[in-house]
Amino acid sequence: MSPYILEVYIFPADKVSQVMPNYTDPLVGAVKTISGINAGYFGSQLQDAKQLYLVQLWDSYDKHVELRADPAHWAAVQEHIDVVSSKQSSYHGAYDVDPTPALSAPITEILKLTANEGVSLEDTLLPVGASLVEIIRTIPGAQGASFGPVLEDDRSIAFVCGWQSIDHFKESTANSVAIQEKIARLMQIAAVELGHVQLSSYKE
Repeated sequence: MSPYILEVYIFPADKVSQVMPNYTDPLVGAVKTISGINAGYFGSQLQDAKQLYLVQLWDSYDKHVELRADPAHWAAVQEHIDVVSSKQSSYHGAYDVDPTPALSAPITEILKLTANEGVSLEDTLLPVGASLVEIIRTIPGAQGASFGPVLEDDRSIAFVCGWQSIDHFKESTANSVAIQEKIARLMQIAAVELGHVQLSSYKE
């Protein structure tokens, strides 16, 4: 298995009218105390500031499993999440290269693709995703483009990439015919969950 096990934890702040530090600071403080996390980031989505993200690079997937097997270890984090959010979603990806450059960029693109019914993950979705990543890695200023299978789900792949700004992302993708062709193909074969996030490290 890849040594780069990245957890993406997404939760909308639907219980509060505005996301304030008095809600988020205790949450981040609780996550800091968890062992087994090599790098950790917190931030909000550019498209919707009430969509919050916790992103963790784990020592291993087993470390995460151990944590969740002991509810007391996660309870302090969960209680702070429950203050602001009524629903959460998460997944773990086994990424092909170190994703931390993407996570420390000014803007981080976070993408999950789930193969449509009848589409093969191994034969279709993964190869198309891999070819798109190879193109993105040639773009000046793109940081840490990385992807891999989602561990909880044999139908999905995960991707992250760092950009200098949202305009950098838009211009770079719009000006590449090859990227546009790959995106169009992915839209045909997979369900897309996409966000662009401003992340800050909580492990410094």
